[in-house]
Amino acid sequence: MTDKPFIKLFSSPREKYFFDVNKDTIINIPENIYQFLKGDKSYDELSDDDIACYQEMKEQGLLSSNHINEIKHPELDMIEEHLEHNCNQLILQVTQACNLVCFYCPYANKTGNIMQRDHSNKQITWEIAKKAIDFFYDHSEYNDSPIISFYGGEPLIAFELVKKCVAYAEELFFGKNLIFAMTTNSTLFTEEMMNFVADHNFSLTISIDGPEEIHDINRKKGDGSGSFKDAFNNMINVAEIYREKILKAEYLLIW
Repeated sequence: MTDKPFIKLFSSPREKYFFDVNKDTIINIPENIYQFLKGDKSYDELSDDDIACYQEMKEQGLLSSNHINEIKHPELDMIEEHLEHNCNQLILQVTQACNLVCFYCPYANKTGNIMQRDHSNKQITWEIAKKAIDFFYDHSEYNDSPIISFYGGEPLIAFELVKKCVAYAEELFFGKNLIFAMTTNSTLFTEEMMNFVADHNFSLTISIDGPEEIHDINRKKGDGSGSFKDAFNNMINVAEIYREKILKAEYLLIW
């Protein structure tokens, strides 16, 4: 072996592997080839089966000694064009407040803003939200399906602001397939909120950790009680509202 392959050898208690940098893949290899690549065995010490395996990997383009000098995304030269005209998604952190104190949440573990922001009562102002939506509109003209996402904290705390943003964006992006999204723990949903997100076809990401005994270990309310029942019941209710509206729309279309 004259050219040293650009690989990283590693092992588990039972198996031997190498990571091929050029192929960006992990290969499981026999012990003898592992020792050979490590430098503890010579080529002449390999069996015929080992040599055949080694040659097959070479034929597949593995074990190349090529070192990449530059990694360049094919769209890199177009990045200014994309930023100017083809932005895909705007994420609005409408509030830093949350009604839950989840054990693993980095924002719920108070650090005095040293390591990251803490939960707070801060909310984005309408003026800033409007400027952000205007900026997104001006820089997404090539995008036929722009996405506006609402994030927190818990964004339902700022529901009135969310409604205002939706109304403004729907008017501004008229004629496009505007998509709304929200990440929520779902515990604060009211019937009004459920109908609103369904009427505006929100894509919802709802935080559920599993069954109640698992979910309530970490996802707690401010008083220390679990949040599963509220989260799960609201998730079922909002799903039912979506289903009813979809069925009604299909009925009207067929009729």
